[in-house]
Amino acid sequence: MAKAESDTFKTKFDYVLNLVGLMIGFGNIWRFPYICYKNGGGAFMLAYIIFILLLLMPLAAIEATLGQHTGKSVIKVWSIIPLFKGLGYSAIFMMIYWNSYLPVLLSWTVRWLYASFGSDPVWTRCDNTWNTASCVSVVKNYTGNDTAIYGNQTVFRRSSVEEFFNNYILSKSEGLHDYGTIKPDLLIALALVWILAYFSVWKGIGWTSKVVYFTATTPFLMLIILVVRGATLEGAAYGIKEYLKPDLAKLVTLDVWTDAASQVIFSFGACTGTLSTISKFNRYKHNYVRDIILMTIANTAASFLAGVICFTVLGHLAVSKNTTIDEVADKGPQLVFIVYPTAISLLPLPRLWCPLFFITMLLIGFDSLFVYHEAFVCCIKDIVPGWFRFKYSHEVWMAATMFVLFMFGLTMITPGGIYVLELLNNYAITGWCIFFVALVQFIAIGWALGSNNMCDMIEDMTEYKLVKTRVYLHVMWRYVGPIVSTIFCIYSLSLYRTLKLDSYVYPTWANVLGWMIALTSSMTFPIGAVWMIYMADGTTLTEKFRRTLEIQDVKRPIEKANEEDEKML
Repeated sequence: MAKAESDTFKTKFDYVLNLVGLMIGFGNIWRFPYICYKNGGGAFMLAYIIFILLLLMPLAAIEATLGQHTGKSVIKVWSIIPLFKGLGYSAIFMMIYWNSYLPVLLSWTVRWLYASFGSDPVWTRCDNTWNTASCVSVVKNYTGNDTAIYGNQTVFRRSSVEEFFNNYILSKSEGLHDYGTIKPDLLIALALVWILAYFSVWKGIGWTSKVVYFTATTPFLMLIILVVRGATLEGAAYGIKEYLKPDLAKLVTLDVWTDAASQVIFSFGACTGTLSTISKFNRYKHNYVRDIILMTIANTAASFLAGVICFTVLGHLAVSKNTTIDEVADKGPQLVFIVYPTAISLLPLPRLWCPLFFITMLLIGFDSLFVYHEAFVCCIKDIVPGWFRFKYSHEVWMAATMFVLFMFGLTMITPGGIYVLELLNNYAITGWCIFFVALVQFIAIGWALGSNNMCDMIEDMTEYKLVKTRVYLHVMWRYVGPIVSTIFCIYSLSLYRTLKLDSYVYPTWANVLGWMIALTSSMTFPIGAVWMIYMADGTTLTEKFRRTLEIQDVKRPIEKANEEDEKML
């Protein structure tokens, strides 16, 4: 492992590009456009921007400040208030789930990319071995209708792209009861994803920062190319109009605000501990506030651009099939792996645009995987530093953790694997548990540590003089943040329904397993709090409790000022 004093970013751009990897990912491409459209277009954008101010900026300030102030990963930063130490372990579980889920999506992307380099786009035909009698070619006579009459029977029609993805790439089964065996092609793709990831992060943050110069910047260029191409399509204006058309009536429903708050937290990687962990690599006197503000703007712009790309091609698809946006729009994996390829197949030169799209998706996904896994290994190092004291220890443990997560990913590349992936998607990394973690963080800083103490840390590291901003942060941390997080946590729980994927209803045992997964990332705080109270000095419960609320000195040593440090401010 590199020496501790060299475990810092070498230039001021390294932190920014790692933030790009954290904050710009698959969620911008497949989640934002659909929920923006579903929730009233321009009306959702208004709610989204409001929650950047009410939730994201206060949470980002908490996490980045603690990481840079302590020089530790998220597993240690909450030692500043012993009662809240369990928050670090909550982040560990979220990183594990995300680092298991994301590589599987990347393996699907690799598989699509490989297919797109073939001699002809096989997903546009219905004469392949995986096609059924219900298949209709997307480039011939498919009109977007779901059913057709054959003799005396009504048959559900499926596009050739849908059958290519579900029947060929996934070999999708009927449910968890028909789990099947590992698909060899996806096994190779998943192994390739992890091998590429390993050689991108194996030497530590200094090496990773060099890689993200390419993986973080190239997708923006590709997104711009896709925006320009999409804007020239027939039906593009219709798609953008539907995308941004404000439906202000939806603002009176709590669903819109819940989706906006959830998307803000999910998209920016808040509450996962990754922001705290990558901030530890900053020098103590680094202007991280400026960087976070810039990345917030960049993330919002990337989400907006992704929406423009999405709805220009959906508008073209709707016009081509003489139907409406409602009929062709979809969310989640279906948007990336079915709807986008369908639209691209209708463009001139689909063999150019399809590889370009999936290369963009790969770079965006890899960038996120690099940052999340580097943060995960940093947490392990802080838990068991003795494991990292031998030569090449970082490389060895990086490989070991990736192998374990690779094995976990094998459960999601069988015919029934998509049902496991959907279980993780719905229970582990979104929903009420994210709002619960946000609530606890607000209470920890606003009430236990004290907002003035946190603002003093920000001033010390950035040399800003917070005046009006101090008032804003004080109100957000103590009042607005806890209230908003509580409301959405409770409301998200009230929306719980038995999980479904298409027509498949998950069995009771699967939903119980999902709840157990969700509780691993939310119950670490109360369990940790009880343990810290039990271990605290004191003879009475009240005395022990007060001990756990005592603020600890976890400030890291400040580096000697030199010319290089001054340039990084």
